[in-house]
Amino acid sequence: MESPWLAAAEIRRGDGEVIISYHGRSPKIHESVYIAEGARIIGDVKIGEDSSVWFNTVVRVDVTYVRIGERTNVPRHFEVPEGMLVAGVPVRIKREITDEERRQIVQSAQHYVDYARTYLE
Repeated sequence: MESPWLAAAEIRRGDGEVIISYHGRSPKIHESVYIAEGARIIGDVKIGEDSSVWFNTVVRVDVTYVRIGERTNVPRHFEVPEGMLVAGVPVRIKREITDEERRQIVQSAQHYVDYARTYLE
């Protein structure tokens, strides 16, 4: 069985994004991931199945590592602690999310999985 993880040179991309090794550490990106035009993924980054990295997003690791799980939507300038609602400028943790909000997040994740696949077609 072939590995679903792609080397930087094998990644299917939109126009203009860049996958860059840093100090000998290269991104590992599942073959189902959509990477939009202008995105930059640098260093020891691993992106899980059915995830998407959107236009002009930078995922950069200089010192440690980043792990982006399965079915994760990565928009520009966005980071959320798990299970928490954050908002504002600067961003502040507001409260824990409700069960209904969790259901909506799962539904939204599926929407972005489907949406990313349309870009890959």
